[in-house]
Amino acid sequence: RQSTSQAAGKILRNHFVCSRYNVVKKKRLHALVLSAFSHASLRHLAVNMYAYSTFGRSVKQTLANQGVALWPFVVSASIFGSLTFLAMDRGGGSCIGLSGVTLALLAFDSLVYPSKELRMIVSFVPIQLPAYYLFLGLVGISIAGIMGLVGGNVAHSTHLGGLAFGAFFYEAFKRGYVRQLNYKCRKAYYAIR
Repeated sequence: RQSTSQAAGKILRNHFVCSRYNVVKKKRLHALVLSAFSHASLRHLAVNMYAYSTFGRSVKQTLANQGVALWPFVVSASIFGSLTFLAMDRGGGSCIGLSGVTLALLAFDSLVYPSKELRMIVSFVPIQLPAYYLFLGLVGISIAGIMGLVGGNVAHSTHLGGLAFGAFFYEAFKRGYVRQLNYKCRKAYYAIR
């Protein structure tokens, strides 16, 4: 008989972790989104929540100005980041965390407001730079990580997927495609209601 913590651990492994085993073999497609809610540590969660609140607020306002909600962006970024991880995973790896979403938010926000000054602390050194340069730097770090040049227990491909999604979404937003799709979806929803 399983203890409560063992049962909870099994549920988390089976449904809140993005891996080939869960998504491809077991067809648990919901893990593409639910993995964004899992975190490896309190620090991992805190960093992602800070980034989500920082960039999420700004992106939410930008989207709301065009009548678009934030949640489709978040869900789509999670799926895109997870699919990018699965496409680039060389073995039996797995990924968890909101980083794909937070980096998609950062990418979108940095392309909308490229000269926005961002402040952060890296290895106890305060840094201030324009958002666009941070975006480019993170793309470079993600690519270097995928190539094995940057170590750590980090899903660099998920990060790159999030950054790419944010950039693609920005282009679609700038060209009016997001607003058109939002209008069509709302119209279809109200038609079947």
